[in-house]
Amino acid sequence: MFASASCAHTQPASHTTPAFRAFECPSGDESDAQAFGDALKLALDVDYLEVISHGGGHDQMVVVERGFQCVSAMDPVACNAELTRKKQAWVRAQPVCDDCNGATLVLTTRKDEVSEWTGPDELLRLLGAIDSPADA
Repeated sequence: MFASASCAHTQPASHTTPAFRAFECPSGDESDAQAFGDALKLALDVDYLEVISHGGGHDQMVVVERGFQCVSAMDPVACNAELTRKKQAWVRAQPVCDDCNGATLVLTTRKDEVSEWTGPDELLRLLGAIDSPADA
């Protein structure tokens, strides 16, 4: 695959360099969100990571997913219920509009703990150093 660039009123220029990819394309039954999640290197050990985008013309959409929800929880039913409750509360709190930028929610599960990561400092604690294209 070759990258190409063009501007108005000119013929596309073909380049011999491959197109930039931050992570490998998914294979088999893996989704784009799972492939992106697998490429991330987190600073904290979590069972599950989910990044949801909502607004700007789309309903809640999973853009990153990694691991398995509540996999090491002592009470998986309660853990999954809390995960669902946090997602639904966040989505309900978002404005309904097609022309807004939208918002992003980051959730993790670790044992019975369901965490919502909102502020830049919290996200940096979860992500650690951002030193690869996938992390960026």
